[in-house]
Amino acid sequence: MTKKVEKRKTKKPIKKTEKKQTKKRGRPTKFNPVTVGKLVDIFRVDWTVEKACAYAGIHKDTFYRWYNNLDGFSDEIGQKKWEEFVEEINRARAFLPIQARRTLAKAILKWDIKASIEFLKRRDSDYKDKVEIQPSTIEDNPLLKRLYNLKNKWNTKSSQKKN
Repeated sequence: MTKKVEKRKTKKPIKKTEKKQTKKRGRPTKFNPVTVGKLVDIFRVDWTVEKACAYAGIHKDTFYRWYNNLDGFSDEIGQKKWEEFVEEINRARAFLPIQARRTLAKAILKWDIKASIEFLKRRDSDYKDKVEIQPSTIEDNPLLKRLYNLKNKWNTKSSQKKN
């Protein structure tokens, strides 16, 4: 019996410009649409970072690494995904305060006096801790009296414009 000797092909050296195609090692990333979607959903209802991360199944340090781009989304596709991620998170975090302001504005425009007082207490330093929410009558509170008078003026002006 004669054995055939196979010629062994020599490996070509890898040029510096060519990158060796290798599989990524380690655990797969949790940076995926499902995890990002969970974070966005929770931030829309104004949860803390810790609670949002627990819901999404990641550690808060992981979230901050993603958010601050410390994981190095260096390639063009990764950079675009990171920018979209940050934009979605920022939009989600701003959602509830914006909705609250809209609701408050609608209440004020419907002449809700308590909403008006709360707005002034938070917005105007002249009214902080000086206005009580539950006055016994309108005459007891000068701000309520002023708001009531403004409401009456507004109603008479709007009814005159209709006629």
